[in-house]
Amino acid sequence: MASPAPATPPTTPPPPDIPSAPNLNPLLLGYLRRFSLWAMTALNTKQQAGQAQNSIMLVAYDAPPGVTPTVWQLQVNQQGNYITTRVPLGGGAP
Repeated sequence: MASPAPATPPTTPPPPDIPSAPNLNPLLLGYLRRFSLWAMTALNTKQQAGQAQNSIMLVAYDAPPGVTPTVWQLQVNQQGNYITTRVPLGGGAP
């Protein structure tokens, strides 16, 4: 039996402060701060930990070195049967 979703969704803790680095370009430091804020926001809004998903994406573990591994979408129906669908890389729906 699945547990009910929490009343308030969990939040991602803020990223750690960027350490003092006087030799780094200020533009790079600004970029890193914006990137960490973007990542934190994306993690908070994209998928909640207590929410079930209708499918998951998996990558093949046995691709030879130098070969891009195949990506698969896995779905399970009410009877426990599963369907795998190859997902083309580069975006778009499977």
